[in-house]
Order: sequence, then C-alpha cells, then structure tokens
Amino acid sequence: MRIVSIGEGMIEMDQARAESPASPAPTGFAGEALATAWYLRRLVPEDWRIAFLTRLGMDEGSAALAAYLARSGLDCPPVPPDPRRGVGQYLLARDEGQRRFCHWLGDSAAHGLMREPAAVRQALDGADLVILGGDMLAVLPPAHRYALLALLAEMKRPLALIPASRLGLWPDASTARSVIGVAAALARIVLTTARAEAAIFHDASPLASAARYAKMGAGQVVVLQSEGRAVLALDGQMTTRPAEAAVSAPEGFNAGYLAAVLQGASPQDACALGEQVASRAIARRRAA
Repeated sequence: MRIVSIGEGMIEMDQARAESPASPAPTGFAGEALATAWYLRRLVPEDWRIAFLTRLGMDEGSAALAAYLARSGLDCPPVPPDPRRGVGQYLLARDEGQRRFCHWLGDSAAHGLMREPAAVRQALDGADLVILGGDMLAVLPPAHRYALLALLAEMKRPLALIPASRLGLWPDASTARSVIGVAAALARIVLTTARAEAAIFHDASPLASAARYAKMGAGQVVVLQSEGRAVLALDGQMTTRPAEAAVSAPEGFNAGYLAAVLQGASPQDACALGEQVASRAIARRRAA
C-alpha cells in the first residue's frame, strides 16, 4: 500500500512556549496534510509507504523539514527544489482549547509545486490513495490549482479530500468555494469540520455540509462539530457519532479514520479509532 499526502509543510512557532520563561520558543513542523501523514505513518503496517508531496527550497528551513520527514518515516518525492523560496511559517495560539493561526507564507516554495508537473505525476503514479489538503489548494496560483486537479482526474487515483483549510489562506471565499467544489467532485472520502464549512460555504448546519459533499459524489463524508459529534454521510445516508476530541485534533482524527477504513474497518469503527487518535494527540500537547 502506498499513500501520498499533498500539502504544505510549515515551520510552527508556538506562542505559549514562546512566552514561557523556561525556554526559548521551540519550533516544529506542521500543516494539515503533513500532520495527517505523520499520524498515518504510526497507525499503518510498517511495509506501507507514506509520502508527503510538497515542494521545498534550498534554505535551512527546507533542509530541516526534509530531515524531519526522514526521521518521521515519511518519503519525500524528488521534486526539484525552488532556488529562491523557502518554507512558510505560522504562529500557533490557543484559546480555550481551540487553536488559532497567524500565517507568514508569502510566496513559499510550496506555491511552485505545479511548476514541476512531471515530478508530481511521477510521485502520484501507483498511489493507492492520494490525500489532498486544502492548504495546498489555497496557496497554489490559480492556474496551478486547476492543473493539479486536472492531473488527479486524469490519473484516477482514489482521493481523500481534507478541505478544512482556513479561509485566511484563500484570496476570498468565492475562490475557495469554486476550487473546493471541483476537488470534491473527484473525492471518494471527504473529511472536514463544521467550523471551516460554515466560514467558507455558509452552511446552515453540519448536516447541510455533509449532504452537499455527498451530493457531489463522495461515498464517505465526515463533518466534525464543535459540540463533540461527527456527522457521517455514507452513500447519502446520515448518522452521527461521538467525537469529543476530534474537533481539537482533526489531523489525528483524519489519520485514524483513514488508517481504519484502508484496513477494512467500517466507517463507524473508523470514527471510533479517529477519536482515540485525536484524544492521544491532545494528551501529548498538554504534556508538552
């Protein structure tokens, strides 16, 4: 089994740690698709190949991210580096358990992923599942967004879409709705949050979000609610499941869900594993 997760890897600066007198501000690496791939690597058999597809630069931050991927057991497909651009950054703050982000992405190297279409095609060739993060769709130039989606449509790789990128990454909500709509039409699985869908699509409820994606063709849709529930749409049939931790650690939930369904679990059982992974992720943050 080979899984390719497409997204932007960013340098994370944690405000809480930065303000602690005990130490300087340590940094890590994050991003929706990257975090999902990181958790997946720890949940699936060792002989499965998990790759994180992005474009790096030639700066120290890119070298550090490449080393982090290698330590984490993630493949990094050989996309030619950008000689002028590096890795984006963001500041992470927490407010009553909810994460808030302030981005400094500029024109990062990841923006130029589709300037190397042959390398992207080679990276996707033979993938059993492609995970597409909304963060990558948001930062790509307009023509490159549709070039990537056209390539995915042509290659017909099974697609899991994580569209819950923050609205602030997009030029505007109209662009986000248009691009996500095209991506959703290609997806078999959609994993998102009610908060992101309300901000971008102005859906009246999580049920409305799930129904919209199901109508687009996704056989499995999960919409995480802040109230501690998940709306699950299976071939258009709606149910809800407990998911108290998932909304605070959606990448862990998404990885748990995907790891379970790829190994034959029912979507209901996959939600349960996703919740377990999210709970462990939150526990690790509190212990850090």
